[in-house]
Amino acid sequence: MNVKKPVRRVIAMAALVGSIAGVAGATGAAHADSMPATQTPAAAPVPMAVAPAKPQSLVAYPGNQSVSLTWKAPLTNGGAAVTSYTVQWAPSANGPWNFFGTSYKLSYVASSAYFNNGTPYFFRIRANNSAGSSAYTAPVSAVPRGVPGKIPTCQAFQSSPGSKWVVIKWTPPYTNGGAPITHFEVTLYKDGLWYNAHTVPNQNLTSYVDSLPVGSYGDYQYRVKALNVAGYGGQCGTTIRVTAW
Repeated sequence: MNVKKPVRRVIAMAALVGSIAGVAGATGAAHADSMPATQTPAAAPVPMAVAPAKPQSLVAYPGNQSVSLTWKAPLTNGGAAVTSYTVQWAPSANGPWNFFGTSYKLSYVASSAYFNNGTPYFFRIRANNSAGSSAYTAPVSAVPRGVPGKIPTCQAFQSSPGSKWVVIKWTPPYTNGGAPITHFEVTLYKDGLWYNAHTVPNQNLTSYVDSLPVGSYGDYQYRVKALNVAGYGGQCGTTIRVTAW
């Protein structure tokens, strides 16, 4: 009995199956290699912050031994929030510049007992963020001033006995407060009332002549005070007894 022939068929069939599998495996591997891998899109780069632009519209307003500053925010913050403003001062527009203070809003009051009323002071500011500081603004200036001093002495008298003309004289204040005196104000008081004030131009520094109604007599009081752009100074008061005419 011949058993070799079936065996050869089994071996040939196995070889054929193995060959097909090998071809399929190779083809599958090539197909897998040709497929693109899944990719995650790259994140857009985050711009780095830079120093802000300088503040805008710096303005200075004078006060009593002080200067008030206001300004507007920079046109650009450089990509990071403005955290503060640095304030510098100088005795002239050319310096030397000194640190005065830090502001966290769009205004600042530079007040100092060392500021002299009537003397100009200069200021500039810069904006700050986490990346740095802006350039300084152009300097601005103001002259601190207060009200004039009190009128030290004053007096009133009739120009002659029985006259309706009353002369009021005074001494100018020792200080004008750092701003020119624009005028003096002379006010008449009688019978519990202050009458309309008389304005005396500043070129007439020492006296005023008042005309009383005919037949007036009794006690009168006058007060005198000086005025400048900041307001009125302290007043001086004097009393006169007017005799009838």
